[in-house]
Amino acid sequence: MLKDSFGRVIKNLRISVTDRCNFRCTYCMPARGMGWLDKDKILSFEEIYRLTKYSPSLG
Repeated sequence: MLKDSFGRVIKNLRISVTDRCNFRCTYCMPARGMGWLDKDKILSFEEIYRLTKYSPSLG
């Protein structure tokens, strides 16, 4: 069972398909201190697909 730093059980998987979102949600992108990543540093769509395909079997 996976828990966060507050002891809450993690039940959901959130995957961002881009680092270019400008909503700046606190769980994803803080207001400052984060720069954009180079394309070769982010997951490809094929890698995201594989991640979502196999994650349920890992719990």
